[in-house]
Amino acid sequence: PVAAQRAAKFTGLYIGVIGIALFVAPVTCFSILFDPTEIEPIWIRVFGSLCALLGWYYRGASQDSRGFLVASVSGRYLLALALCIAVAIDKQNHWGLLLLAATNAVG
Repeated sequence: PVAAQRAAKFTGLYIGVIGIALFVAPVTCFSILFDPTEIEPIWIRVFGSLCALLGWYYRGASQDSRGFLVASVSGRYLLALALCIAVAIDKQNHWGLLLLAATNAVG
């Protein structure tokens, strides 16, 4: 299991960093591999927040038998916060994302 834990930590780190980068600088990071004019920055940020969440889950899973469960609870709060920030940055009405954020916050 030590090799699997190490792999999970590495996977969590790189996918988490990529997710944060996509959230912070969506167009710049997305344009490295794709045409950023094909998708709005808000949706790149949503994808980035989901990548960061996946990285958080991997990190939790690499800890111990309870790690994933603990990460999934805190991860829902982090996702709710990230979605609210993404909507605030975009300054558009994204009620569906706010509803998803609220659902994660109370879940």
